[in-house]
Amino acid sequence: MYFFTDRLQRRRGVVLVLTLGFILMMTWLSLAILDQVRRELALKSSPANERMLRNTAYQLLEVSMGVLAEIQRFEGGLYSPSQGWGVPLAYAGMQDSDKLDTALRERPVEEPEPRADDEELLLADADEIPAEGSEPTAADASAEDLLGSLLEDLEEEENKSAYFDRAITRVEPKADSAQSLSAETLPLALPPGVQARVRLYDESGKLSLTATTPERWKLFFEAMEFDESEALMLTDSLLDWMDPDNEVRESGAESNTYGQEDPPYKAANRSLRNFRELRFVEGFKKLFFDDNGLPNEHLEVFRQNVSLYHQDEVNLNTASDLVLETLAEEREFDTDNVLEYLAGVDMIFGTEDDRILRPGLDEETLPRDDEGNTIPIDRPVHFIRVEIAVSSGQAIYTLNAVLDVSQQHPGGAYPFKIVEILENQPITG
Repeated sequence: MYFFTDRLQRRRGVVLVLTLGFILMMTWLSLAILDQVRRELALKSSPANERMLRNTAYQLLEVSMGVLAEIQRFEGGLYSPSQGWGVPLAYAGMQDSDKLDTALRERPVEEPEPRADDEELLLADADEIPAEGSEPTAADASAEDLLGSLLEDLEEEENKSAYFDRAITRVEPKADSAQSLSAETLPLALPPGVQARVRLYDESGKLSLTATTPERWKLFFEAMEFDESEALMLTDSLLDWMDPDNEVRESGAESNTYGQEDPPYKAANRSLRNFRELRFVEGFKKLFFDDNGLPNEHLEVFRQNVSLYHQDEVNLNTASDLVLETLAEEREFDTDNVLEYLAGVDMIFGTEDDRILRPGLDEETLPRDDEGNTIPIDRPVHFIRVEIAVSSGQAIYTLNAVLDVSQQHPGGAYPFKIVEILENQPITG
């Protein structure tokens, strides 16, 4: 009798465990379904809400250009985000959010697989190498993948400034000037429930892809911690890829080298159209990409410090530490002297006493090289990258653009020329 009772209790225990396990599994499945629905609803918001976010983003682009135009007019040029244009919404008296509220930030984003058709596009002629924009657009991606990529881009920009790694001065309108505004010129405001984050970055603080000398390229690659032979190979291969002739530099490669690849292709003999193109360049395809053709950290560093747009000397006001180190080695000056000057008396970036290298300053106070000569300071901003993100609830919309602030947009609709603009995808050039 005791044996029968024990078996019955054990059987009941097994049934109880199975029941609890089934309940747990159904709970997990329900949460997974709810999470999937939540993610899809984040993008599949009402058409009216989507249009509102898109319209808001474009309006913020116009606000940003208005801020740039005003500062350029009253200060005689654009030289540094410390003039106030780095965070244009703060300058315009609008609310700028360092982080956009969304419950979807925890989603991990996988590295995209390499495109199988990249090599095929090189077979016929170098001019057929695709631009970055020819890759699948956000409209072609699934709602979940699109949202994940947008969140990844936002997280990167919120956690670090990829283009200017020092604190940016926020210049806000003074209280007395805000109170004196008439009804027709009241401060701008975002629509109810909308958050926005707008950042402007100077492309002129990077090395120019086309105007950088071989000697400077070599110093730059050495500053990236490549050894001398690797730095020379990267320099010569990059210049051979872009120059119009077929003469091979000492450690470079031309079409005769690439013709031996499987499948064969030719050197482009023109400037890069996008950084992904480097996967075909001798040296870069080994040091900047893995065996599967996926970029490593070296490509990201290169992308952050080299500009496809800027075609002049570097603006020291916005030069990254790596670019500044390269220039210091070439021109023989101490980077600390430049940084201390820019940081101001309190030696802290992002405060009101930050200084700007610009024409018309007292030469006695300017940083100098090892021979006592004044470091060149007449380097205005030419190209600015605009990154805009707006959100409402869990819906996110991003707008990215590159402006040429040295010329007006064709037709005169805007004070600056819009060189490139993309919706819901980053500008990777």
